[in-house]
Amino acid sequence: LFQLLSELIPPGGHLSVSYVDHRITARALLAGVPPAATPLGFLLWRSGCRWFKDWYFAEGWKEGGIKLQGEKPLNEARRRANTQKIVEELTEFLGKRGYLEAEIEKVCKELAARILKEVGNEKS
Repeated sequence: LFQLLSELIPPGGHLSVSYVDHRITARALLAGVPPAATPLGFLLWRSGCRWFKDWYFAEGWKEGGIKLQGEKPLNEARRRANTQKIVEELTEFLGKRGYLEAEIEKVCKELAARILKEVGNEKS
């Protein structure tokens, strides 16, 4: 579904996904996990998003509930730069231990490792 929706969005466009009822993503984002390493963030990553914003703090009253926004890059240069930033965030996250519930940490670290492996394969 994310992939299909992403194909309809032009470069620079975004998808926003409510995560209030997605326990793992909600707990992980609250604990400071990089968005791409959360289950919903990973789906956004796989659909081409390379920039994320956690809309945990609503700005006003018309935005609705909490959501994770993923944005598709405008061009190849922006994709590379944003991918590198995400790689750095995920690498740092993988070096941390014990500040999440074990189940959530396991899921998020597995997703982070998958992204790093995918990026490594792209460079090969």
